[in-house]
Amino acid sequence: MHAINELNQKFGSAGRIAFRVSQSGMPVIILVTGHGSCEISLDGGQVLSYRPMGHVPVLFNSRESAQEEGCPIRGGISLCWPWFGEPPSPELPRHGFARLAQWNILSTEYDNKSSEVSLYLTDSDKTRDLWPHSFEIIQKITLSDSLTIAVTTMNKGSEPFELSQSIHPYFKVRDIEKVSISGVEKCEFTDFLTKERHIQGGPLSIEKETYDIYSDTKNACVIFDKGLGRNIAIKYSGMNKLIVWNPWIKKSIQLKDFGDTEYKNMLTVAPATLPAEKMILQPGKKVTVETSIQATLT
Repeated sequence: MHAINELNQKFGSAGRIAFRVSQSGMPVIILVTGHGSCEISLDGGQVLSYRPMGHVPVLFNSRESAQEEGCPIRGGISLCWPWFGEPPSPELPRHGFARLAQWNILSTEYDNKSSEVSLYLTDSDKTRDLWPHSFEIIQKITLSDSLTIAVTTMNKGSEPFELSQSIHPYFKVRDIEKVSISGVEKCEFTDFLTKERHIQGGPLSIEKETYDIYSDTKNACVIFDKGLGRNIAIKYSGMNKLIVWNPWIKKSIQLKDFGDTEYKNMLTVAPATLPAEKMILQPGKKVTVETSIQATLT
């Protein structure tokens, strides 16, 4: 267990980078700039909150989500790694184990424009019981006039391994029925629920349970939230699919870690590399994926 005082002494900086204890007893990192603030949990290496100056929170967190060490958090921005979606075998956790692991701090930095923290995770006896590979992940989270998450995976073993992943945000919206997404027009997508393929016409509106997987989005999109008078621009690299998800009414009731009516106030728009793409990382090689989020008031 990390001692908060030691972390503040070693990695903190007054008014810019600080540490507190979470409800689950794990350290939370607070980054502050003149543009806003964000919080990151070492439990799961997960961004918990992001609030630009003058905004209500950008990220959604379910009031029903578990607040216990080793449990996935339903909300914020999680890292689905080393697989996205269903696990390679039924006894393994959905969306991988990175979001369940305890991360370590590599470094913190700040200047007059940004504050950042770099976290790392390496293989251990515990991870090798789940996935028999040697690896290192470095996750750099930078707060400036936007929030940027860059994740670099290195294969430290002697054999190649297959990798899928997603930087997976839950966005807070005022009313899902007054939200649209641009940047997906004329893009092919697969409806994961029906397995049917379609071409998106105009901007996407959410009117039912949605789990769509988009291709060829030019690595950028914008969420228009009329209720909050806010636009959220998302840019990404290293991942070529975009997942749009909202559980709607029936699914919300079925989810144990999600409020029955919370679908009204959230939307997931997540870049991803899917297992079906069979991305292979060779020994000694590394790959970086990145997502940037910028919120503006209209």
